[in-house]
Amino acid sequence: ANITEIVQRCLQFGARGVVVLTTHPSTREERFEWGHCSYQESNHQYAALIRETAHELAKRAPVILVDIERAFEQRIAGGTALKDLLLRDGLHLRE
Repeated sequence: ANITEIVQRCLQFGARGVVVLTTHPSTREERFEWGHCSYQESNHQYAALIRETAHELAKRAPVILVDIERAFEQRIAGGTALKDLLLRDGLHLRE
């Protein structure tokens, strides 16, 4: 998705601000058969791009980043196991 274009369109059509979110981590570490990385590696790379883009946009537009990935990382660093936050599929949030 083109985050910059999405934010620009939101503002163009009257939004007073835009909230941009990163995604939460998953336990899906197996590599895709057709690719060079796992779902989680791709997810982490995408979160980094969202983070970078949101910071750049915030310099000139009312954009707020909600960094869900970092919030999960802090919780994990505090002793919560990632698998305890997700359903058995390792992707969807438990609560």
